[in-house]
Amino acid sequence: MKKALLAFVMFFMMIGTSYGQSNVYVKQADNSTGLDVEIYIDGTTSSVGEVTGTNDGVFEIKGADNNIDIDIIGTGSVITGDFVNTSENSTEDDLIINLNGTDTDVDLSIGKTNAATNVRANIDVDGGNNDIFIDVGEISKTCTAGDMGIGDSDAADDYTTCTSASTVYEDVDDLNIIMDLDTSGHTIRLGDIATATAASETKLYFTVGDGNTVDVYKRGSAVHDTEIRLGAGSQTILVNQEGSGATDVKINSDGASSNINVFTSTVGNIDLESDGASADIDVIVQP
Repeated sequence: MKKALLAFVMFFMMIGTSYGQSNVYVKQADNSTGLDVEIYIDGTTSSVGEVTGTNDGVFEIKGADNNIDIDIIGTGSVITGDFVNTSENSTEDDLIINLNGTDTDVDLSIGKTNAATNVRANIDVDGGNNDIFIDVGEISKTCTAGDMGIGDSDAADDYTTCTSASTVYEDVDDLNIIMDLDTSGHTIRLGDIATATAASETKLYFTVGDGNTVDVYKRGSAVHDTEIRLGAGSQTILVNQEGSGATDVKINSDGASSNINVFTSTVGNIDLESDGASADIDVIVQP
């Protein structure tokens, strides 16, 4: 079954490369072990998962020891899906996404419908102007922009807050997300409202590029650490950490004129290092 699934995906890819557009649907509904899928799209306006963003399960990965590798080369593609891992791949990342094209929309849920554990995701971005939204532990929530309360009406000083229709969130334990961005014009939004008994960590690396916006909102019962490293260029970084776990925020900025805003109401450390000129940094701690 797994070999057939892989062949089906690659067959779609050969068609998509010829005609410039393809739609790939992958679903593993049970808790099988060792699913290995490679998706390579070299065409415009293609999709992995449901292109409307309704997340109806056409890119839904469960089970253990998975290795899902998605490579997007063309322009204007979409990746939408739900990743629910029950045990990590011991030798590789569970989910790898390489974005070499431009104007790609990634809308990924981790643990939306079921608890997830030991998830390792690696997203490498070489093309410009991509939107990457990752929701962790999502069941039903609404996110809106708020004000950091620093007496400034500038929209760049707003951070995202989220409320949920339910007081129960899915468990997402041992989550590790690494995102490496080499280009400009990206919008990154990561919301983590999962409950957890083990620590989760997000690392964002901006090697080069300019004009990127990162909006991180985390709330949970365990450690939800965030590390952001900024290279050259001007970036807007918004971090809002809430919850009961001792949580650390680490931001290292080498770029000029970056706008960095950190709000935390958790116990933990905030480590800021700025080597670039004219950085605007605001920190509010209300544990």
